[in-house]
Amino acid sequence: MCQSILPLRFVNLLLCALLIFCITGSWAGASSESSPGQKADSLTFAPIYFEPDMMHCYEGEIVKIKQLASTLENHPEIKVDLIGHTDERGSNEYNLQIAMRRASFIKDQLVGLGIAAERLRVISAGESQPADPEHTQAAYLKNTRVEIIIAEF
Repeated sequence: MCQSILPLRFVNLLLCALLIFCITGSWAGASSESSPGQKADSLTFAPIYFEPDMMHCYEGEIVKIKQLASTLENHPEIKVDLIGHTDERGSNEYNLQIAMRRASFIKDQLVGLGIAAERLRVISAGESQPADPEHTQAAYLKNTRVEIIIAEF
């Protein structure tokens, strides 16, 4: 039997980084930097991707969380929904729970970076809103995410 040269986890991380680059157009996958003068309605945020079956994001996604915190510091009027998503694998109950935990992870990170918890609402969409409806590994990676949406609440 042939031994793998690279550990499977490393290969998965490499594939995920490549997928994020293809989706977002940048290696960090982060949305553009904002400035205090930029209008809030012109801001968009890149999704934050998670490892399958995990409640923490890929290490490279931390950059996006820090950039989001910076944007929220520059725009204290903005409130956001953190919407957790999963792929279709697993029961509906499990997917709703892990999606909620992922969104809560992002909220906890932002609060740790100085953003007021009252500005952040956590929502779980589970598997109900796939970014990619295909039944492939690439689609599953796109679907395990938290989307950040400017909200009014």
